[in-house]
Amino acid sequence: MRWNDQIRISAQLVDAPVDKQLWAGSYHGDLRDIVGLENQVASAVAERIRIQLSPQERTELADARQIDPRASDAYFKGNAALEVNTQESEKTSLAFFQQAVKFDPHFARAYVGMAQSYNFLGDWGGYGAGPALGPGEVISGADSALATAIEIDPDLGEAYEEHAWTLHKFRWDFQGAEAGFRRALELEPGAASAHDGLAHSLLPQGRFDEALREIKSAQQIDPLSLYVNTDYCKILQYARQYDLAAKQCSATVRLGPDFYYALFMTATLYERKRDYAESHRFWTNDGCSATCIAAMDEIYGAPGVKGAFDAWLKERPQVPPFFMARAYAGLRRKDQAFKWLEKAYELRSEFSWFVFLGVDPDFDSLRSDPRFDAFLRHVGLPPQPHLPSSTVVKN
Repeated sequence: MRWNDQIRISAQLVDAPVDKQLWAGSYHGDLRDIVGLENQVASAVAERIRIQLSPQERTELADARQIDPRASDAYFKGNAALEVNTQESEKTSLAFFQQAVKFDPHFARAYVGMAQSYNFLGDWGGYGAGPALGPGEVISGADSALATAIEIDPDLGEAYEEHAWTLHKFRWDFQGAEAGFRRALELEPGAASAHDGLAHSLLPQGRFDEALREIKSAQQIDPLSLYVNTDYCKILQYARQYDLAAKQCSATVRLGPDFYYALFMTATLYERKRDYAESHRFWTNDGCSATCIAAMDEIYGAPGVKGAFDAWLKERPQVPPFFMARAYAGLRRKDQAFKWLEKAYELRSEFSWFVFLGVDPDFDSLRSDPRFDAFLRHVGLPPQPHLPSSTVVKN
């Protein structure tokens, strides 16, 4: 809670399984000392759950510099804009973070926020129009902001984490990303987002068991995070553990009944399981029309819906190229699938999905085609890993 230049932070420690409050505390002070207040809360929680802090960690928590209130205000607004998760909101978030570092050039977290905004803007593909920023601009902007953040605070784990996301999304340097996420976790072992990121960096390498361990760690740290829970649902699908994925996806939708990402991943799961009736429930809640649902069913092999995808496509003036590639792979129109994969790569369309091409179940129909391995080499992705034969769709 904020009033004028004062701020109050209220915190509770809850035993989630039994919904029992274990501890509560309230801290107030000058907005300039927001980091100091956060560190007081962190110390109190650590003490309550009996985490043993090293002398260095206690010194770091006690040594918090004051921040210009105008910079704090802009920083919080930037974070709020990030949560909206639209192309325009990401542009707004970048502007707020840039404003924050103008007010306080030594505000390391605001530079990390700038890098997050760049990474999100480079990942927005729109409907065939390409991302808001090209990879070169994203990498340049993010790297510059993160270099400044690390220069200011060499032990800021979130800076290493965000750099790892840049490597993962735009350079496709998965081993470098893995090292970055691990460095972030050395500095902040309790960072659920870094465990989540590490899981993502392991997936394109075909290291499913390790990825699942990391996403499970993320969930244990932040069990109420809709993003973490949905990522868990997604990773189980890439690992072809569909029954476990069904339990995880259903639990996530109960946690966030209107969360688009969870609805999408759950509907997709049931299409992959050929449980079309169940998938329809989630597509409907996700805003998919009857024509849209029929198109999805045809893509995933449902009987009796021939021509549904082409009919739906006539209603859509533009569709993301990577989705088109995915659809044509499902429809077994291989030439079209490879054509649209090339276009998606040229436009950098939906790169957050593209990076998993080598393990994505929706492209299993292409795996035995020599063009698939050639395409992975062409774009610089790892070779497709070994998958159990029962999970690969036969031609």
